[in-house]
Amino acid sequence: MGISLPSTLADIAKVVENSSPESRLNIHQLVGLKDGRVLVNTFDWQAHPSPYFRKLPQIKSYQHFRYLLCRLPQSVFVNNKETCNILIVF
Repeated sequence: MGISLPSTLADIAKVVENSSPESRLNIHQLVGLKDGRVLVNTFDWQAHPSPYFRKLPQIKSYQHFRYLLCRLPQSVFVNNKETCNILIVF
């Protein structure tokens, strides 16, 4: 019997399901189908917090975030490889 690579979401789901046949620990969950039907609703996580938070410029360039809400509301300390502590105030 040869090995074939999964080429569809249904194939991948079958691989996941067959990866633990006795214990059934791995369970697949498709979020949508090829014909466009949605099985699991997703939400716009960019718009959801926007009334409560402001955008942090270049957020992907930072590694650590520290919030001191009691002392400095609407501010955040950020770190990346080149900097130690930068305070950003909104």
